Amino acid sequence: MELSRYTSLVEVDPGAWIAFNHTRGAWIRPSSSVLCYLRGDATVPVSRLQRHLLQQKGFCVVSRQAELDMVRFKLQYVHFGGYGLRYTFVMTYACNLRCPYCYEEGARPKRASMSPEMGRRVVEAIKREARESGIKDIGLTLYGGEPLLNLRVASSMLREICRWADSEGARVRTSLISNGVLVTEAAIKALGPSLDTAQLTLEGAPEHHDRVRVGPRGAPTFARILAAAQLLVEHGIVVSFRVQLSPQSIDGAEGVLQALADARLLDKVGLYFFPIMDIQKVCSAQGLQCYHGYFSPEIRRRLFDLALRYGVDCFPLPAPVWVRPYCGFINLHAWLVDPLGHKYKCVSLVGDERWIAGSVVGDPTPLERQRWLAREMVLLNRFGHDSPACVECESLPACDGGCGYLGRDEAGRWNPNCDMHQDLLREWITYRYRLLRQRGEEGQIPCV
Repeated sequence: MELSRYTSLVEVDPGAWIAFNHTRGAWIRPSSSVLCYLRGDATVPVSRLQRHLLQQKGFCVVSRQAELDMVRFKLQYVHFGGYGLRYTFVMTYACNLRCPYCYEEGARPKRASMSPEMGRRVVEAIKREARESGIKDIGLTLYGGEPLLNLRVASSMLREICRWADSEGARVRTSLISNGVLVTEAAIKALGPSLDTAQLTLEGAPEHHDRVRVGPRGAPTFARILAAAQLLVEHGIVVSFRVQLSPQSIDGAEGVLQALADARLLDKVGLYFFPIMDIQKVCSAQGLQCYHGYFSPEIRRRLFDLALRYGVDCFPLPAPVWVRPYCGFINLHAWLVDPLGHKYKCVSLVGDERWIAGSVVGDPTPLERQRWLAREMVLLNRFGHDSPACVECESLPACDGGCGYLGRDEAGRWNPNCDMHQDLLREWITYRYRLLRQRGEEGQIPCV
């Protein structure tokens, strides 16, 4: 037996330790002898039962080479086998709000919307890919701009896909990413029963939010967005809030949590903190990176302490990417489609013609196919396990070598990058432990 490469030993309180294995997403509270053993001291007494439990939870492996082979297989499966067919529709670049920092201003063309005909082409492309791949699990996301500005086309697309999926024995789940202002009973009904989740956005305390996230005539939106969340929850739709923060607006974070608590929503919705960033850097993976590059350690501690004070579950335990991919597009069968029918493999590249990787329109020439495939492979055919440094990094199963967008060089090649993980994941483990302890539930973590 050998010790796993992919274990973090985290001091969650002075003298209190957690061992977390990244291949299994398993954690334990190790005794002093087991802690020494996990640090590599083979002379400490560890019982047969303790060894068995450590092996069961991934802390001990038959061999490190066998463990690496398993990680390599699972990462490759995520890229080229995967977890279903995933399409994100950029229904429109238009928006009904006028947020001054908006990253969507970097998108091209700025006011294009998906036409009914283009919607039909996208639907046919989904049917074709589902038939060819044999995939029966289909996930759809409505994105923009503000996707509800193009509700008629979105509704028509979802109805047709769901009707076809029923006849094929396939399952369809839909997510909505919206500013929430246009969420109504009629809109929810139009999107149909496949709507499972919705993400809305808040900017901080109500007074700050209503200065920043405003309509064309400066109308406030905070109360309207909370009403939209209430309506979605009443319809059984899982709601999460992206709480956008900057170092200048960090003081508004508590105002958001208090407003959600006052509206009796805090225990009914999910939420996460997201840094306001430069144009086009919009994906959640970049949000992870910015906890280091954008939020100082002091600000991160303030966020953790605030979340604990309100008892909200903002920071989930790390998970291997084959269980919870940090990027939804690192997969052969995951695409973003813009209003012109262009297909992309990264949310941060939508609208950049240099990174078009496919199309639902027309019959491409052999040269176009070659160019599309090359662009797709830059993001797909890259693995952390190909880097000697990544192979030995405890975070590899949760990181896979980092973000494809951040790791590109000027020639378009990808290199491993460590901006997203390492110490950040240790902070999340600490937060989660303290949340359970605060709830009196730390007994859920096995003692070994």
